[in-house]
Amino acid sequence: MADAGVIARPQPAPERVDPASPRPVSAGERFFSMDVLRGFALLGILVPNMFAFAWPQAAMVEPNYMGEIALLANPLAPIHDTANTVGFDVMSTVFLGKFMFMFSLLFGAGVIFFDRKYDRAQPLICTQCRYILSGLVDSPSATVTCPECGHTGQPEQVRRRLSQGAGLWYARMGWLLAIGLVHAFGLWFGDILVWYALTGLTLLWWIRRWSPRTLLISGASLYVFGALLIGAFTAFGLYAVSAGKIGPEDLVGDYQTELEVYRDGTYLQMFTNRAVTLAFMYIILLPLGMIWMTAGIMTVGMGVTKLGVLTGERSSRFYATLAGVGLGVGLPITLAAYYAIQNAGWDQPGVLWRTIAQPIGVLQAFGFVGLMVLLAKTPAARAITVPLAAVGRMALSNYLLHTLICTTLFYAYGLGLFGEVQFPALAGVMVSVWIVNIVFSLIWLRVFRFGPAEWVWRSLTYLRPQPLLKARC
Repeated sequence: MADAGVIARPQPAPERVDPASPRPVSAGERFFSMDVLRGFALLGILVPNMFAFAWPQAAMVEPNYMGEIALLANPLAPIHDTANTVGFDVMSTVFLGKFMFMFSLLFGAGVIFFDRKYDRAQPLICTQCRYILSGLVDSPSATVTCPECGHTGQPEQVRRRLSQGAGLWYARMGWLLAIGLVHAFGLWFGDILVWYALTGLTLLWWIRRWSPRTLLISGASLYVFGALLIGAFTAFGLYAVSAGKIGPEDLVGDYQTELEVYRDGTYLQMFTNRAVTLAFMYIILLPLGMIWMTAGIMTVGMGVTKLGVLTGERSSRFYATLAGVGLGVGLPITLAAYYAIQNAGWDQPGVLWRTIAQPIGVLQAFGFVGLMVLLAKTPAARAITVPLAAVGRMALSNYLLHTLICTTLFYAYGLGLFGEVQFPALAGVMVSVWIVNIVFSLIWLRVFRFGPAEWVWRSLTYLRPQPLLKARC
């Protein structure tokens, strides 16, 4: 019999510590604010990506290239210089780098949540009989009487091994790498999944239990180091162009060749062109900055997740302040830097801006985080946040859907509109893809637990098919 003073309650059958097999996070374990953020970030990523889908790489650094390219594609095409410049400026200042920063923060948060799969396998237990006391007591410093053996005392906290879950995490990243490589080489060179998977295959899993302070300092340091590396590489390239050692096309790409390949070429020609571009990205850009920057953002994401920032656990006042400072200060800084570079008289200012757009917009990105989490905490905003959360829950499927839709529209094996759709029509294409994402996600999640790509990824990770249909009441 339990001692006096201990509240009696029905007890389950005796249990011994036996870590349960891990499983994907259920819908009830998700944080709504993180789904909203992920959906918002994914839709925003499409804006700069749309330039890479619809135009040669040169159009990503200079709007005037759009007119030259459009005339090559169709000599009778009207040129919308003003609309193209406005669209390019909005993309460069509001979207470029900021939404990818947010998405990378959320990937880092995923490390923390993947680790929490194992929380239930490390309960508080009786020091005498090893009976699980979780539910009877919440703190290892509290005194409790074991209902199994009657021993009274403080429970023992089963320590979690740092290596626990490593095999499953690396399997998850390995499969993401495989999906990313198929996506990158088979469909579109702008894939980000390979970058994320390679970063996830590094030491992220082993630093997940560092304190928030350590994670934030380490992540910021990695990010600055990577930004300096890629900045030095860009400066060297710009110097080489100004000195006549290389041509501008070596920095921005040969748009005539890209136009021929993606507008009129065969799939094999597209594959070969992508392979050359990806080789440069993986061999040069990845080690010379990008993997350091990506790892830094993800590490910061782990830190701010532990502080409850991304999960909506801070006060509404906190998020309002974050949004106000981030957007009220960060956006003017971005605009001032952008127009200063554009008007400095340098050659290829767009190349330089692509290098610094994200670092100089970090405050702006956090402003977006504050705004969206504040909306997620506001019941009156559910008409906005519920659709965004649905898109966020199916982020991988919707990301791949961007590629399927846009390459079909713009590449030769589809409608062949590459290098032809200017603003404002290009903005209409973006909005149309957003609508498809939202409608598809809302309808799909009424029936299924995961998006189709998420289901494949999870099933491969756990080496068994995951339940896909929602349970019927």
